[in-house]
Amino acid sequence: MTTLTRWKLATALLAAIAGYGVLKDDGRSPNKPAAMVSARSGSLPQQYRRPLRLSADAAGIDKGELVARLLSAKTVKDVATLAEKLGVVGDDATIDSVMSLLKDSRRGVPEALLGAFGQIGTEHAVDILVSYSSDDRPMIRNAAISALGATQSEVGEAVLLQIAGKTAHPAQTNAIAALGQMGSDKAVTALVKIADSGDYNTSSTAVYALGLVSSPTAATALRKLIDSPDPRVAAAALSVVDVVDETLMAKLTEIVKTGDPQLVNAALTALGKAGEIALPVLREAALHGAQHTRWAAVSAIGEINGPKAIETLGEVMKKGDRHAAMTAASALANAGGPEARALLIEAALSDR
Repeated sequence: MTTLTRWKLATALLAAIAGYGVLKDDGRSPNKPAAMVSARSGSLPQQYRRPLRLSADAAGIDKGELVARLLSAKTVKDVATLAEKLGVVGDDATIDSVMSLLKDSRRGVPEALLGAFGQIGTEHAVDILVSYSSDDRPMIRNAAISALGATQSEVGEAVLLQIAGKTAHPAQTNAIAALGQMGSDKAVTALVKIADSGDYNTSSTAVYALGLVSSPTAATALRKLIDSPDPRVAAAALSVVDVVDETLMAKLTEIVKTGDPQLVNAALTALGKAGEIALPVLREAALHGAQHTRWAAVSAIGEINGPKAIETLGEVMKKGDRHAAMTAASALANAGGPEARALLIEAALSDR
């Protein structure tokens, strides 16, 4: 074998190695979706919880043009609009093409891109979000943490759990909120523990995060938190309840009757989600309750809507105090329809 032949073989081998390094630099396929978290207790399958993704062709979007427009956008509003589309059709290649915008000095630009990466949710996107979750710039760090919640990824879950468990971490509450968006089994377990921690700032954030999770486990935890010794935590739990059964109905009615000032308004708001069955309790509170409860009761009646609620609002408008009557009139105007309109006209023509 001549020297020239050996040289050709060596250069060919080096070229092959270099090519392999370019194509397989991280040992995994591009655009691979990040592994999803487990949510066995969730009411929705994983495919419905993960952000919606479309092919660029199906959406009628040219990814090259989208990237070009993002890089040349003059206003933050345009960046936000384009980043939203990037989140739907983007991939690893488009992520790499717009990475320079993460260093853009305009407030809102890096945050919009990080949000889009959370929607894309590939392993590459998650890796970038993880790296920015410890950024020195609070707004960008918080945006990355929030975006990790949208990825529904195991890697993102691990990072959020770690940050949420650190009391002194500046982004602890952001991570707690993102766990609510994550909605996984581990996230719910952590949120329940934080909600019972006794620190109102983190406890209340955990309660609101649990309110975002659609699962029996989260619902059961919220029911227990209604009995929290801290009335502020109990009120927070009441404010995120979205299903009221007979047991909870009885508890809410008792709270309204006792008139606990720290809980009654939250209980009235929750009763507004119970439907027409709650109207007798709400009517009594609107007409005869303490001053600070009447307006909340009227607002709750307005949330129920329906013929009986319209009728009750009309009664409050006729018999309630001036402020309750004005609140009822506003609720009727928002409800609309011939019955509500007739009651409003009648009130306008009355001597009251």
